[in-house]
Amino acid sequence: MSYLFFITQQITYKRFLLLWAVLGLVFTDTTIAKNYPVVSGLIFHVFGISAFLGFFLSLLLNKFNFRFRLSIFEILMILYLLIVIVSMIANNATNIFHHFIRIAIPLGFGLLYIYVFSNKDFKSIIYAITIFGLVNVLMSYPLFFSNYLDIDTSLPSSGFFNDRNGFVRYLSIVNVYFLIEFLQSKRTFRKIIFGFFIFLIFGGVLIQFSRSGYIVYFISTAAVLFMSGLKTVRKVAIIILPILLILFASFTIARIRSDKMNVFNASDIGRIYMLKAGINMIKAHPIKGIGYEMTESRLKEFADKKIPGIFFVTAIHNWFIANWAEMGIFGLIVFCLLNYFLLHDTLKYFYKLGFIKGKHFLFIFISLLILMIDGLFLPNYDYENIYWIIVALGAIILRDVPEYPANITPPTACERLR
Repeated sequence: MSYLFFITQQITYKRFLLLWAVLGLVFTDTTIAKNYPVVSGLIFHVFGISAFLGFFLSLLLNKFNFRFRLSIFEILMILYLLIVIVSMIANNATNIFHHFIRIAIPLGFGLLYIYVFSNKDFKSIIYAITIFGLVNVLMSYPLFFSNYLDIDTSLPSSGFFNDRNGFVRYLSIVNVYFLIEFLQSKRTFRKIIFGFFIFLIFGGVLIQFSRSGYIVYFISTAAVLFMSGLKTVRKVAIIILPILLILFASFTIARIRSDKMNVFNASDIGRIYMLKAGINMIKAHPIKGIGYEMTESRLKEFADKKIPGIFFVTAIHNWFIANWAEMGIFGLIVFCLLNYFLLHDTLKYFYKLGFIKGKHFLFIFISLLILMIDGLFLPNYDYENIYWIIVALGAIILRDVPEYPANITPPTACERLR
């Protein structure tokens, strides 16, 4: 009992929220969520509700000594959620509560992160993200060889991730962090450790055969190497990057031959089918959209009969088109503004502070860039925690810049629950 009491004493509100960096992904779009939907959904909802109750408890303990001063990021996040609700109500959407909860919890966690955490907690959050990425990388190798040898496994080569594209997107973000730390570290031991992680992640990316994943990994790696401002690194990059291109091209060709793919590959033609349907949705309802998460249920109304569709591709594979199609023009505008301000401001302060002092700004900038580029090829993933955590981290580090606009949120009132 004394040991159990000790454990419960260590569970502070901050540490509870840090679990979301891992659990939020585990119980949203992974093989676990797919195979055990009832259990995953229950944990997802209970954990989310507990976090918000904890926040209100903190207000009570601090006698509501809390000033709600909102930054542009929080305003846009709240607007985004409101537009989700309005789009569903205006279009008489089905399962409104389910779809609302699906996005409200991860978005709400993003808001909680902004209020509860400070710049000092940046590494703690990143560690939670990177540990989950490394665990999946270590799983991916034996799973890949098992699948290659036709040994039946319950998991794909992407580990807990349900989709290899999402897995490589996540790994690319983790890789950016390790690459920045590797280039900045002056200690040999740290360089060896970070170098090993980078090599491990690269192998994990390579064996996924994800075309969109190769693109975001290559662009993000190139961005770090050239934006570091280190002349030696840039010279090495000129040699390394072409090798990466050759490797990725070789593995892509191997996948094409293995899957007997061609220009009319079922997956690709299915994506074209969905993109055309999305464009038809925009043409029909440019202002209010067709309703958040209503693409699949209303697909037949807007599908182009001249283009063949396939049963397993039911989502618009472009986040921006999907956003406009479902939430209307205002949803797209709010979404673009949120990402634009974060990209613009983090890049601005990175160049102002330099590679050493501005490394966190560089990490947020490239991580968000990864998410946006991948969004050009894949369906929206605004229900995943990784996007809102990156947004929250950007808002946190910008809040702590002394010369940043004064309308940023003040320190949190959650001191007693830390």
